[in-house]
Amino acid sequence: MSGFEELVAALDELRIFFEARSWSYCLIGGLAANRWGEVRHTQDVDLVVLAEIGDESTVIDEMLKVFPVRAGRFGSKAKGKSFALQNRVLLLQTKAGVPIDVALGATGFEAEMLNRAKLVAIAGKHKFRTASPEDIIVMKAIAARAHDWRDIEGIIVRQGAQLDWAYIERWLDPLLEIMELPERREELEALRERLDVEQASMSRNVLTPARKKRSQKKRQPPAQ
Repeated sequence: MSGFEELVAALDELRIFFEARSWSYCLIGGLAANRWGEVRHTQDVDLVVLAEIGDESTVIDEMLKVFPVRAGRFGSKAKGKSFALQNRVLLLQTKAGVPIDVALGATGFEAEMLNRAKLVAIAGKHKFRTASPEDIIVMKAIAARAHDWRDIEGIIVRQGAQLDWAYIERWLDPLLEIMELPERREELEALRERLDVEQASMSRNVLTPARKKRSQKKRQPPAQ
């Protein structure tokens, strides 16, 4: 199978696993960003699954029955579980070797993100519960790596006025305050302002049918 086909197969495996157990889950990361913004190459699957405080071991053990721990990272399931309990991220892979990062969600933000997630097409006709564009922006503004900012830009450009910025600010501001990272909010605002300026400039340069007709009329030579 090609890399894309392996990703699609991984999504199907995960969907069947979660639905069989009626677990609350959703897609995040690069595949979710691709759905709402500009498409970029990605080789793994990032998810959030509800695992409330005290229930982590149950979720981890159940997933380890089906999915192997990440090859080359852990020598045993016990080490993979220990890492997950310490970091609230379970690093797995499919039998075909597709990496899977499973975030163990328990915060208020993660719970609301899971409630807001929708079943949308990710790869052709294949549908998967996916975090909203607003929730992806919140997570990527916190992570703030170079590709996260590119993903945010793609989402803002593609989703435009449909984005609920009040929701984004309601969650992002207190999370950044807790993490003592106010500069991330400033970076996001600077990005929005730059995109607004670029959009306004493009709008001025686009000829509507009426403007195009007037422009052509101005260029016509005077009658002899």
